[in-house]
Amino acid sequence: MVIVAILGIGLLIFAHELGHFLVAKLMRVKVDEFMLGFPGPRIFSFTRGETTYGLTLVFFGGYCRFAHFDPQKSPPQDKGRFLEFQSVWRKLGILLGGPVMNLILPIFLIATVLMAGFMVPTTTIVKVWPNAPAVEAGFKPGDKIISVDGKRINEWGEAVEIIRANPNKQIKVGVVREGELMLLYPTLTTRDSHGFLGIEVTTEMKRENPFVAFCKATIMTAQWTIKMCQILFEFLTQRLGEFVRGLRSPIGAVQEAARVARGSILDFLLMLAVMSIFLGIFNFFPLPPLDGGRILIAGIELIRRRPIEPSLLIAIQGAGMLFLLFLMVYLVLADIQRLVASFGGI
Repeated sequence: MVIVAILGIGLLIFAHELGHFLVAKLMRVKVDEFMLGFPGPRIFSFTRGETTYGLTLVFFGGYCRFAHFDPQKSPPQDKGRFLEFQSVWRKLGILLGGPVMNLILPIFLIATVLMAGFMVPTTTIVKVWPNAPAVEAGFKPGDKIISVDGKRINEWGEAVEIIRANPNKQIKVGVVREGELMLLYPTLTTRDSHGFLGIEVTTEMKRENPFVAFCKATIMTAQWTIKMCQILFEFLTQRLGEFVRGLRSPIGAVQEAARVARGSILDFLLMLAVMSIFLGIFNFFPLPPLDGGRILIAGIELIRRRPIEPSLLIAIQGAGMLFLLFLMVYLVLADIQRLVASFGGI
């Protein structure tokens, strides 16, 4: 399962680099190498056109190596093919390719889950909790909920939303029992500050066709992205300490991914979708050497209408790299401490 987790997280990194690569190729910017895996010894490689493709020994993630202009090897008329001579707008496009691809990948992951099949709750009651409002109101296993507070119910989530929004209130629930329509009037109690009825419903397998799956996956990815941005903004502006403590190093990420992979491959794909969204958003942070930091620098150069001095640029990137290095060391040590504690260490 650890290997599956490593490959899954590597997929997120590879997709990020693929985004940079595809935009660069679209703009006809010269790319020397595009590899599956970290830089290092190659298992195999081949050259197609001007780019070398292949697989490295450390098959985790990937990398895209842009060509750099060498006046002794490249004719002057080819300058426009090299990254360092691109306009700020074209550089921005290439930089955006990575994070955007991390926001596109979840669509395919979620669509795969929707097409493979997933368990969804129905509106048919399978269990009534003892001493719950549902018992006093007369709910029974086998009842099918068709309306709550006058609203027609087609999905269980619609009923949950209304019930949770009405703590300590009496509501009207329409059910079908043995073919007959009945109206029940439970007075909800409160659990976790939300309305509580005390029933459980059956589940059923549901599969979507490819068109519906990709439409729903696109909507879900957009909703999750917006929600994650809201959560991150709240943590960064109000609870920064909690945000940092909640981060994980690659060790912690692999450990968590392996734990999920032991359960269900579909749950694992959904977790990868969430991680990919987070990676895409995180790379927009205006911190060198993240893509967001490079985008910020490109934006400053666009406003100034001239490049930032090389010495200042090196200092900015060095400071950003140093910060990320210290953050990574902190996260690794924290994850090692958690791992040791999980084995009963002190």
